[in-house]
Amino acid sequence: AYVIPDDLGLDEEYEWRIDDDVVAFTIEGQTLTLTAGSSENPVLVLHTSYEFLRQWAAGERNWETGQRSGAVTVEGPDEAWERMQIATNYPGRAADLLSRITMRERSKPRGRNGRK
Repeated sequence: AYVIPDDLGLDEEYEWRIDDDVVAFTIEGQTLTLTAGSSENPVLVLHTSYEFLRQWAAGERNWETGQRSGAVTVEGPDEAWERMQIATNYPGRAADLLSRITMRERSKPRGRNGRK
């Protein structure tokens, strides 16, 4: 089983557009919820196809080769892309990615409600 690292303190949404389908990924702390349809306020939007995801699941492709070939496009900051990889337990991500994100997130000032 995989658990989203609690020290990331995530509270954000991602949107995946797969062919004609749209899925919203909402992360609150250690809880990931998938919902059919658009996200209200995604920090990242990923565009891809079911064919690419089939190849990815079979180990034939990865996000990097998908991006280089144009089979995957990402709208949003690199930091959100990195957080999404951790939150969704992306295999093959950089070994130090979690520690880099954690250090970067801890250094950000927090607002009145405690959120970044």
